[in-house]
Amino acid sequence: MRHHFLFKRIAKSYRCEVYVLNLDGLGRSRTIHNPDLVLDENIQLVGKHSLSAANPALYYVLNSKHTCNVIRHAIKELQIDIVVNSNLLPGAIAAKMAQRAEIPIVYDCMEYYPESASSYFKCPVARSLVESSVRQLMHYVIRKSDLVITVSDSHASLVKTVDPSKRVYVVPNGVDLEMFRPSDGDRLIDRACTSSLDLVYVGSVDVWLDMVSVLKAIEILKREGLRVQLTIVGGSHGGFYIEQMKSFGRSLGLENNLTFVGFVPYRSVPDYINAADVALAPYRNVLKNDVTPLKVLEYLACQKIVLCTPVPEIMKRFGNIVYSYDGPKDLARLLRQILQHRIDFENRARNARQMLSDYSWDVLADKYHQILNWVVN
Repeated sequence: MRHHFLFKRIAKSYRCEVYVLNLDGLGRSRTIHNPDLVLDENIQLVGKHSLSAANPALYYVLNSKHTCNVIRHAIKELQIDIVVNSNLLPGAIAAKMAQRAEIPIVYDCMEYYPESASSYFKCPVARSLVESSVRQLMHYVIRKSDLVITVSDSHASLVKTVDPSKRVYVVPNGVDLEMFRPSDGDRLIDRACTSSLDLVYVGSVDVWLDMVSVLKAIEILKREGLRVQLTIVGGSHGGFYIEQMKSFGRSLGLENNLTFVGFVPYRSVPDYINAADVALAPYRNVLKNDVTPLKVLEYLACQKIVLCTPVPEIMKRFGNIVYSYDGPKDLARLLRQILQHRIDFENRARNARQMLSDYSWDVLADKYHQILNWVVN
């Protein structure tokens, strides 16, 4: 979604023509979800893939020849001024062809792909092989690029370890402050209630999360006679982790405390966030997660109490407005405090939104365009 938010604003504000490689069939879907958020009169999809696959690695391999042809045609016929790539295999193809055509190349390193790509594989040997192969591909794309944009200082440092001479800019993820805002009226809850709490998590449910600690914390509070409900909005890319969490929840006797909603239209996400008391960001402390997560920004924009694991980049940027925990007992302790001092926590959460002005997608799109303009000129 990052590129949709950025390039739609760039296309509109600067009247740029933006051509996007069409990846229909990735995830077996041929539907453009949320077209109003993705498309614009100055944004055009190029190419059409005929082979579908849920696994991205398989999808990119199956469509590699077609991808080559589409990118070659675009560079030759569409008067491209600059190539911005993020997906690694199409990005490597685009980087090589753009270099031949003397077109500048920018790599948007928006996540650490070796860890995310390997999450689609359950077998440890396959996971290790994929992680190693994708890491090499990522290093190739970094070296081929004229400039790299990352979403965090941590990932900028990673790029420098691969190519110390590479020019790197940090453009963090952002938030649409018009879409993500508190609901018009306060939620109809009993402010004096100290035994009931509604939690929400929005995002992918995969191995880079620590949902085990969350479920254990809920089970601790349930044994104490407190009612804690968790709504999980999103699904699993690899497929197996979410099923493991459902099974683990049942083993703890939490069937009535958990609601798995699945994927929802993006415009519905604020409704789920606003329906909760507390929003969770239970990320494992791995390199992939050391970023500025979209969901943390969206939670804060909705003025929610945000609890997260102590991921360094999150704590550096938002440590004064989010609450970190370390393990299930610590999370249970925090939730108890919120139940006992709900109004104090909610008042502090209301003040967080005003600190997000620098993370507006409008502001970040202007910065992104300045970088691209500098590269071209």
